[in-house]
Amino acid sequence: MNKISVSMFFVAFSLVWGVQAQKTGGKAIASTETVKSLKANGVPDSLIKPILGQVNFRMIGPSTTSGRIVDIAVNPLNKSEYYLAAAYGGVWKTSNGGTTYQPIFDSYGTQSIGCLALDPKNPNILWVGTGENNNQRSVGYGNGIYRSLDGGKSFENMGLKLSEHIGMIKIDPTNSNRVWVAVYGPVWKEGGERGLYLTEDGGKTWVRNFHVSDNTGCNEVYLDPNMPGTMYAAFHQRRRHEWTYLGGGPESALYKSTDNGKSWRKLAGGLPAGELGRITIATTTKAGQMYAMVEAEEGKGGIFISYDYGESWSKQNPFFTAGNYYQEIFVDPTNPNRLFCMDSYMKVSDDAGKTLRNAGEGNKHVDNHVIWIDPAQSSHWLVGCDGGLYETFDNAQHWNYKDNISITQFYRASVDNASPFYNIYGGTQDNNTLGGPVKNNSANGVSNDDWYVTVGGDGFKSQIDPTNPNIVYSQWQYGGLVRYDKVTGEAVDIKPTIGLDEAPLRWNWDAPLIISRSNPKVLYFAANRVFKSEDRGDSWTPISGDLSRGIDRNTLPIMGKVWGVNAVVKNQSTSIYGNITTLSEGKNGELYAGTDDGLIWRKEASSEVWIKCGAAANGEMNFPDAPKAQANGVGHPFISMIYASPNSGNVYAVLDHHRFGDFKPYVYKSTNGGATWTKITKGLPENGPVKTVIEDFKDQDIVLVGTEFGLHISFNGGGEFHSWQGGIPPTAVKDMVFQERDDDLVLATFGRGFAVCDDYEKIRDFKSMLTSNTELSKRSYILPVTPVKLFIPASPLGGSGNGHKGASRFAAPNPASGAVIVYNIEKEFSTIASRRKKKETDAVKNPNALIYPAKDSIVLESMEEAAKVYMVIRSSQEVTPSNVVAKFAVNAAKGLAKTEWNLRYSDPSLPVSADKGYQAGWGPYVTPGTYYASLELLDKGNVSNLTGVTEIKVSYLYEPSIPLASIDEKSAQVAKLFQVKQNLANTNLRIEEIQNGLNAMKNAAGIPNTNARDFAHLSAQLQLTLNQVNLILNGNVALAAEEFETTEGLNELFGSAYYSCMDALNAPTKTHLQKLDIVNATLVKINAQLGDVVNQYNAMASQYSALRLPVLR
Repeated sequence: MNKISVSMFFVAFSLVWGVQAQKTGGKAIASTETVKSLKANGVPDSLIKPILGQVNFRMIGPSTTSGRIVDIAVNPLNKSEYYLAAAYGGVWKTSNGGTTYQPIFDSYGTQSIGCLALDPKNPNILWVGTGENNNQRSVGYGNGIYRSLDGGKSFENMGLKLSEHIGMIKIDPTNSNRVWVAVYGPVWKEGGERGLYLTEDGGKTWVRNFHVSDNTGCNEVYLDPNMPGTMYAAFHQRRRHEWTYLGGGPESALYKSTDNGKSWRKLAGGLPAGELGRITIATTTKAGQMYAMVEAEEGKGGIFISYDYGESWSKQNPFFTAGNYYQEIFVDPTNPNRLFCMDSYMKVSDDAGKTLRNAGEGNKHVDNHVIWIDPAQSSHWLVGCDGGLYETFDNAQHWNYKDNISITQFYRASVDNASPFYNIYGGTQDNNTLGGPVKNNSANGVSNDDWYVTVGGDGFKSQIDPTNPNIVYSQWQYGGLVRYDKVTGEAVDIKPTIGLDEAPLRWNWDAPLIISRSNPKVLYFAANRVFKSEDRGDSWTPISGDLSRGIDRNTLPIMGKVWGVNAVVKNQSTSIYGNITTLSEGKNGELYAGTDDGLIWRKEASSEVWIKCGAAANGEMNFPDAPKAQANGVGHPFISMIYASPNSGNVYAVLDHHRFGDFKPYVYKSTNGGATWTKITKGLPENGPVKTVIEDFKDQDIVLVGTEFGLHISFNGGGEFHSWQGGIPPTAVKDMVFQERDDDLVLATFGRGFAVCDDYEKIRDFKSMLTSNTELSKRSYILPVTPVKLFIPASPLGGSGNGHKGASRFAAPNPASGAVIVYNIEKEFSTIASRRKKKETDAVKNPNALIYPAKDSIVLESMEEAAKVYMVIRSSQEVTPSNVVAKFAVNAAKGLAKTEWNLRYSDPSLPVSADKGYQAGWGPYVTPGTYYASLELLDKGNVSNLTGVTEIKVSYLYEPSIPLASIDEKSAQVAKLFQVKQNLANTNLRIEEIQNGLNAMKNAAGIPNTNARDFAHLSAQLQLTLNQVNLILNGNVALAAEEFETTEGLNELFGSAYYSCMDALNAPTKTHLQKLDIVNATLVKINAQLGDVVNQYNAMASQYSALRLPVLR
């Protein structure tokens, strides 16, 4: 170390630790004045919203498998900038070629995106069509079309709010205000906004340019690049319900306009006639050449080509893909004969569609939806698929997976009881069933590599043996079920089977699976019958008959009529109607089952008889204000979930009617085992169906529901709900589960991965606050603090964050490792300045009332110090200075706020220097035990206590191998550490001040003054003495520089002990204490020697100053 770095060693050390470790208060969020005597019923959102803002979720991904990308828009002027449309995960942007991605559409009410379009004249203008442009069973819906004028920094809804699904957007290359939109329209019902729409004023107004019918929407529109004014539009007749998908009809067709959309005519000339499915088209750079891929039955479909702008067509190939999920084609911009077909395995043709081959999916996810081909390098592609985004530079020979886009669609969530960190499991849309840790002890967070697959396919509900976290039950679509052993990796197929002479089973896409709460060996699984296993799935016994209505779906009308067996892709990609969708076990072992055709059943634990719950005299379910089926049998509500509370005995039922185009919430509660039901939807959004419901396992008044657009919470048993955003984008919450040991709430979102609330217990604290009769606004307080685990974060990457792995690495952040403390400050501590600003704000309404402050008031403002509030942590309940462990400033604003204590001692030493101010630092970790937090106020020179003490229990995450010191023992030794540090800092400061003065005296030798030259001579003599002291403090720097062995200086000796103690759980070792003793003893000698130096220096300094020479510094 050189002279300067030595003297500043302790200052820098304290500054670093102060910045890295000290966390001083969050933003104050709300006054609690209006909480006075409030009961939960009728609590206004204006109070609830800021309170819930203190309890947030961690979005933990993962991104080991990403999610469905349906469109890509690349800036033609800067290919490193592009946008992605996620089916249920919003819009994402990269500005660095995919090194990092950011979500840019989280504040606009929906995460379901159908298409993107960049203005060809101005790539800062981005159009977003919401509502996925596919028709599969779990498709989301949107709320219109948006436009950004600033590269995605902000968006404005430009209308078409009833479209639900937008297929494609095309912008006139000569006029940015002229935009064509292919509005696919609702898939679950007729009507809405559908057809081809046009704006000529940048989205201010829209005209439906061409419309076929209320059952048929426009899925694609193209402007011919070679023939201005020529356009093509594909229309698709389709409908989906719970029991069926009808993918076509006589109204599906391809249309052409040659007058900029003023008139349209249907194209034929070689295209198939009759009932058609989805048609996709693609124009090319070659004049007249274009393609169409037509979905149709009976061999009529395939790939067609036209060389005369669509006037005549010839069939190239019988291949087409599924119109409910794929059916899009793209042409190489550099080669009009190179055609790409999106499919499970992407197809490519090099001869205009005559022959097809798989493009290549090596080390890549399948199920492809969109491709962008670099017009300057046609071997360079971006491909969006169910697994996310992939990039290739060699025509699909090798793929680069973008593993930092967290948009996984989880259907379900489950947790185990592993220690010290539990695991979360969930099944995904087309991305396997995954398991991984909720958190870890790493400073690098939870990475993609920490997750693992338990079974492939589309995944659904997993269950984990509560007594053995290595036994995991995982399933895939239509009742596939395995028992997975985490230790061996074995996955045993345990799906129930029946005799060949029995009626076939009907499995739901998402079959319900539960483990009995009374016996972890007992499983329940359901098709249209309920099965029970008493040996962990080795064998199964049916315990019910067919619990469905037994309706033949082929007799039900779709779009006004019953269709024949050869209707386009009829019933494909749907569950066979009449199956069980949900199971739940009640408080006393009773079972509940719900069906896709609107029935709820109950079976007592001691009975074999299943009884309809809440059935009216006609046998139908008696749910107040619930949708009713038509006389023809269409419209029975889908029972998506039953939740029987294991604690209160309450039963909840969710009816999801969005499969008939009804997006209202339907959630019900029964307090008598399902005999009668009460609708509990007050406060829920009218346009967001409920997906899941759960009751707090400790407080039955707290009820949570997950909806299509986020989470809602009730504090009065479902009497009224409030939005709890908690940092979650407006995506569907499909499932919820409590990890009861850790008191966490885990959400399965359908588009942004898992979300975890690590401090859920604060919700109960707030609920108690809301329902308390205590006048909480009249006092300051600290809410109960969750017990905290003490550990030293690991650094497997050699540092925190991404270490040396680069910016593209995905990792979920771990929660706060310290004690999270939520507190309330009863009043505002005003200042002269704050009172003036308030008057100025009030004067906005009455400008004549504004009085400019007087000069003396301005001066007083500059001199006044604002009040400060400190969080004080003590080792015992007594409020005395002697037991203070830590003390740090927090937000002093009125109302609720949050801070964190990092479980370290505060460093009471005062490292200072001539050019650095005081900065409080942090010391070593505390010892496990009980600590006590309180708030302390410093205002106008007076110190007072704002609150009583609240305990903080600290325990080890991992029990150390070597027994550690007690709180008292470690506190005493840490106090010694700090004292030696202060003594050493004071000595360094004295030397620094003398050295600066001597330097000035030596520099004065150049001044034409004989006495000044004498002072230079005297200062040089004093410098010799000071140099000897510096050798003791800093070691022999000259010898060390030449690689000679040297004796440690006191600064280095102390630093080695201090640094070692900073990240140690134990008290200082005997060796550390020995070093401290050496430092202290040596400092006594040095300071005695410095006493003479100081006396000589002071005398010289007085004489020097008398000569009015340059000031000593």
